[in-house]
Amino acid sequence: MKPYSASAPNKYRSRTLCAAAFVLTLAAGYFSRKVHLFPAALGKYPGDALWALMVYWLIVCVRPTLSIPKSALITFAISVAIEFLKLVQTPWLVAARHSKFGALIFGHVFSWNNIIAYAVGVAIGAALDYFFLRRRQIDET
Repeated sequence: MKPYSASAPNKYRSRTLCAAAFVLTLAAGYFSRKVHLFPAALGKYPGDALWALMVYWLIVCVRPTLSIPKSALITFAISVAIEFLKLVQTPWLVAARHSKFGALIFGHVFSWNNIIAYAVGVAIGAALDYFFLRRRQIDET
């Protein structure tokens, strides 16, 4: 058995498991704001980290053969782009942000701290992905 490489494209990711992880992360993110799953001292940032983790699972569900670093980079780029989009105040985008769905996707206020939370969420996704891919590869060999 050759050693596992996180940077090599893989064939071990299951779309079903990625979709399940997406749904679980979506639910955890939603409930983190409604039920306060995390200590109040962390503020809303666990929800932001979960949002980025949810995007990570969506990316690897759509493209299961992407390497972990590419998946992480794409996820982080999307998260940062959406964060900077908060600085754009066109009427249609402001209107979209005032809908429930638009607020969940785009948010309202730009914050550098959100970008840090996104990085944490992406790192957690990459670590979980590595752990489960590596474990699955070992189980199948």
